[in-house]
Amino acid sequence: MKITLISIDNTIISHGMRSISSYLKSKGHSTQLVFMPTEETNFKNYPKSVLKDLFSLVKDSDLIGISSMAFSYQRGIQIIKYIKQYIAKPIIWGGVHATICPEDCLKYADMVCLGEGEEAVLELVEKMSSSKDYLDTQNFWFRTNGKVIRNSLRPLTGNLDNYPFADYDLDTQIILKNERFFEGKEYFRNNPDQIYTGSILIITARGCPYSCAFCANRFLNDLYKNEGKIIRKRNLSLVLKEIIELKDKFPFARQLWISDDSFFLRDMEELEMFVEEYRDKIDMPFQCNVHPGDVQEDKLELLLKAKLNRIIMGIQTGSESFNRNVYKRLQSTEVVIKATSILNKYHGEMDLPFYQFIISNPYETDNDLIETIQLIRKIPKPFFLEIFNLVFFPGTELYNRALKDKIIQGIKDSGSNLDYYDDLRHLFLKRHNLYLNTLIYCMRGYAVDNIIGIIPTNFIDFLVQKRKSKLARFYLSLIFIVLLTRIIHSKFLRRIFKNTISNFVKKRLLSFSKSLSTNA
Repeated sequence: MKITLISIDNTIISHGMRSISSYLKSKGHSTQLVFMPTEETNFKNYPKSVLKDLFSLVKDSDLIGISSMAFSYQRGIQIIKYIKQYIAKPIIWGGVHATICPEDCLKYADMVCLGEGEEAVLELVEKMSSSKDYLDTQNFWFRTNGKVIRNSLRPLTGNLDNYPFADYDLDTQIILKNERFFEGKEYFRNNPDQIYTGSILIITARGCPYSCAFCANRFLNDLYKNEGKIIRKRNLSLVLKEIIELKDKFPFARQLWISDDSFFLRDMEELEMFVEEYRDKIDMPFQCNVHPGDVQEDKLELLLKAKLNRIIMGIQTGSESFNRNVYKRLQSTEVVIKATSILNKYHGEMDLPFYQFIISNPYETDNDLIETIQLIRKIPKPFFLEIFNLVFFPGTELYNRALKDKIIQGIKDSGSNLDYYDDLRHLFLKRHNLYLNTLIYCMRGYAVDNIIGIIPTNFIDFLVQKRKSKLARFYLSLIFIVLLTRIIHSKFLRRIFKNTISNFVKKRLLSFSKSLSTNA
């Protein structure tokens, strides 16, 4: 049985799909992986030439699977409709979006895989291979004869070490680049940095102990509430073996990214073994994610010995009440300051930490945003400030709340179908507290004692205190235009705009500047 699995996300990582593929192969099945990232925008559809080439890759498959997140959902519909014009092969839709919105995905696909898919897809494939009835396969919803069959979930796999390493067999992988498909080896020969901007990514655990209202993890935690242990950790000895294999396969990689939700959840005994083996056998700089409440100085000191070179921390907002009541994050300002102070103590031994905040939330008041600005001011410097626009991802608690409160009407104004990098569209979409959200947006970038982003720290105080004045709005409009000009001339957007600011963008900037000057 020939199986083709397609990822339509904007990277070629797709941990879940690679894990399913390697598990199927370990049981004797044949898989082909196709990665279809788009280089310009998240919501861009594929040209017909790409769909035609994709069809030639999948037409002989017995089963086709598609994995997507919410932002690439429309591309999934496009692919399924195109394929079904010519062949009647069964198509699975899986991934986070399909898990959260199975009814919607079943309008197009024949079946939807909910949750973790290794055991479920294996059972499905083996039943199909032996011509057995597969409509009772757990974790699957099926559309058949005008009816929807909703099967229950199977318990979570407790021992992740039973699964083989993620599938990075380049002989069975096809990757889209510049609207052309390349075999895996050819792709990496010509694009050595494209595994993920020169990084190897690895997951050492599954599950998140936190249940933020804006995140899919809250939905998944509720979904699997009585189906096994949510947090499951891989044996770090096996993780180290996988890293060594990936380092040998991708010798051009410059660093490792441990993409667990919070690597600091590991206990000291585990980390001591990891550091000793990592230094001896791998010796590559690495970065990891951490929650403010998980930062411990002894763990940091230990990991620095293994070339930990960057910490990425989600803080989201400076308002404790907003964190508690809206985001459902039980995180105090005191905890954030303590965590960032520990990291700052060692800033000479690693790259600047990345601190992440969310803006463009219609629920935030002026006071909430001012508290965020004040917290950013208080965090010990230097650091790099990352600003993200809120997206109401369909099916999340915050999305459902916004629907009920009539903050949004549905997917169209949720932000989930927007280009991830189109900050203008996000700010225009929400149009709430436009002035203060724009001020925080302009603080993105490097933060040192005298300047945050492109704004001198003392001038930030003026812009906050005089926010109702026309003069402050005028100054912020100028700052915003300077920032947008710099972004447009960055390497990423030069590829999009071909070194020319389109008339569309010029009109946008002018319109935004006028809006900023007239709205608080």
